[in-house]
Amino acid sequence: MKISFLCFLALSTLSFSRALTAATALTPGSDSSTPIAPTAGMSNSTLGIPIPPQSFGLTYEIGGPKLRITSCLVNTVAALKELALRDWDDKIIDGTEYKLDDYPEVRIIITTPKRKRNVQVRFVLWAACLGVYDMISKKKFEFAQFEMSWERQVLGWVQVVNHPTSASLTTEEGQVNGTLDVGNISATLLSTDRTIGLEPISITDVVTMDNANDPAEARLNVTITPYGDTLGVYDVFVPIMSGLTDMAQFPSTHQVAGLIIGLEGFKGFICIVPAIPLRTSPPFMEYAWLIRAIARIPTYMLEKGRFGEVNIRIEVDGVGVGFGRLSTRPDCDPDAILPASVSVSES
Repeated sequence: MKISFLCFLALSTLSFSRALTAATALTPGSDSSTPIAPTAGMSNSTLGIPIPPQSFGLTYEIGGPKLRITSCLVNTVAALKELALRDWDDKIIDGTEYKLDDYPEVRIIITTPKRKRNVQVRFVLWAACLGVYDMISKKKFEFAQFEMSWERQVLGWVQVVNHPTSASLTTEEGQVNGTLDVGNISATLLSTDRTIGLEPISITDVVTMDNANDPAEARLNVTITPYGDTLGVYDVFVPIMSGLTDMAQFPSTHQVAGLIIGLEGFKGFICIVPAIPLRTSPPFMEYAWLIRAIARIPTYMLEKGRFGEVNIRIEVDGVGVGFGRLSTRPDCDPDAILPASVSVSES
């Protein structure tokens, strides 16, 4: 099914795209030794699913072999995490493949036109987040290829595919083509094309996202403890996908005074506040640690066999830097979060 990115985005915004998101970073010139109230700088603002500039376009095709939903979602979150930790304008080379060894059924592959050989991180983030979000909204988890463009010039493709994948895939029925244009509210359906053509892929860079040898992951300890109500799978995955994409625009070493992630239409809200007393020396609560910590939530829930409210404690080098929870309401009162988080057990 091929649909224009901006058209999908506008339709999504009409249905349930208003997000409650607040993130405050200390700028490099800030005095990091100055204590800040746990919620200082946090302001609730209503935003949409990450909305790229109007110059960005996304045309997509969905149809063909079905994807295992769990593997699709988990690999998407892991890929968004890896991308969010990169600089906004970093280059992703042609043939980059993202994969989780524990969920090998689905791979995310980035390809580019032969003349370009790479594509910026921000474009891949927007395409992966919004593309998979559309798969969720349509409940259609099948082979997908998302074509990224800037000012109508093709930048490359994000492919969400079964592994292994063949050079070309054909569908018998059910494939729809369309174009999504940011700022354009109505989808334009194109002619049906029953074949999704996939040029032979040459994998040039495999990003194994299990992070077994990542020194930063070894420094981070995230303690998660379940409590309260259960949540739907998408109530967990969609806000996390949106949050990772949103946080990617900030330098990963910037400090965060507080963070609320939520999406209207979904019950899951994530709120993180700094540890008390506020730290005056490293390690601090930085975007990189939040990105890594939030990305661990779905895997933890899958391992425990329960999607629901959890308390979160974030430690770096054995020092607590942040506390929070994923809950059914945007509750960011430190008095409510901190006592419940301090006593959590190791997960």
